[in-house]
Amino acid sequence: MVALQDIEEPDPDETIWRYMDLSKLISIIETSELYFNRVDNYEDPLEGWLPAGKFEEQQYDLYKDLPDVPSPIQEAILKFRKLVYTNCWTIDRGQSDAMWSNYLSSDKGVAIQTTVGQLNSHLPSNPDIKLGEVQYVDWDKKKISVKNYDPLVPVFYKRKAFKHEKELRLAFRLDLDHEEVYSPAAYELRSPPGKGICIDPESLVDTIYTSPRAPEWFAETVEEMIDSYDLEVDVEHSALLEPPFDTPSEEF
Repeated sequence: MVALQDIEEPDPDETIWRYMDLSKLISIIETSELYFNRVDNYEDPLEGWLPAGKFEEQQYDLYKDLPDVPSPIQEAILKFRKLVYTNCWTIDRGQSDAMWSNYLSSDKGVAIQTTVGQLNSHLPSNPDIKLGEVQYVDWDKKKISVKNYDPLVPVFYKRKAFKHEKELRLAFRLDLDHEEVYSPAAYELRSPPGKGICIDPESLVDTIYTSPRAPEWFAETVEEMIDSYDLEVDVEHSALLEPPFDTPSEEF
């Protein structure tokens, strides 16, 4: 996997997490796919944009030599975002209560734990899939070099307000002809909201944790479900919110 310019790839032994509702875990297991979301579908409206520092100047440098670029250039970038897909993880040695809270629609969710190396090694040998650590920058000042520029670079930059996410990202873009992307027909471009990339769930996942706010029986239910798919994957109930000692009795 070829690295992107100025984008760091973490150590392969780094622990990573993906927090999700149970339905998404079931989807991964049943389809043997990781779901990549199109960047313009994310809640953050600046996903896939270059930082604002020197924005106009950079856009001009990047696209001045291309034929048939729709004007203004921002509109071309807006359409181009419909070609880019990402899959996101959290880089952290341990669990994050903020991530448990922010990425689950209920208390009955899960987090899958693996490493950067395992994730990387179980992806298809596709050089177009890029892996890198998201950089959290001052959006009004950051300037990205346009020399040897790769169109995937913007998805690895976010505002400092999102720094708590500690994201590792996989990203790729649709392989379209130059004329298809930059001609006026780009305004009519239609691409699916998400795409799946094949993986082996059993080889990818180290451990599945159930939410620290889920009842104890939920972990047993998830474990039974994993067994029903004949997967050799450990399931544990998160101990993140458990007290470090026995709760005193009322008489204390």
